[in-house]
Amino acid sequence: MDDVLIYTWGYQGRTVEALVEIVEREGIDVVVDVRGNPYSRRPEWRKEALEETLGGGYRWIGWLGNANYRDGGEPRLRDARRGMQELDRLIVKGARSILLLCYERDWRDCHRGMVADMVRRQIPDARVQHLG
Repeated sequence: MDDVLIYTWGYQGRTVEALVEIVEREGIDVVVDVRGNPYSRRPEWRKEALEETLGGGYRWIGWLGNANYRDGGEPRLRDARRGMQELDRLIVKGARSILLLCYERDWRDCHRGMVADMVRRQIPDARVQHLG
C-alpha cells in the first residue's frame, strides 16, 4: 500500500471556507467526519451541508465517533473495528490524503487523537499530521 497521509482538524471557531482552503491546499482526497453525531448548531457544519460543500470528498464514519461526547466521560469510540474497516475501504479505493474532522479545535482535547493513534498502529504506512 502506498503512503497514506492522515490529517486531523477541528472546526471549533473556524469557517467552512477555512476547511475548503485546507482541502485544496493539501490535496485532501476525502474529509472523514469522525463525530458521533454529524449535526451542529451551526448549519454549515451539518452533514448535509458538508456533503453539498465537499461533494464526493466527504464521508461520515460515525463508528469512529466518541460514544461519551454528551456525558463528558472518558472518550470511547463507538465501534473502532467497524470504523477502521470503513477507513481502510477508502484507502483501498485510492484515498491517500484524508482529513479527520471533528469539533474540538485542539486535537489533544478531542477523541480524534485516539483515532489518529489507532491509524498509526493499524496502517503502518500512514503518517499523521495534526492541523489543529
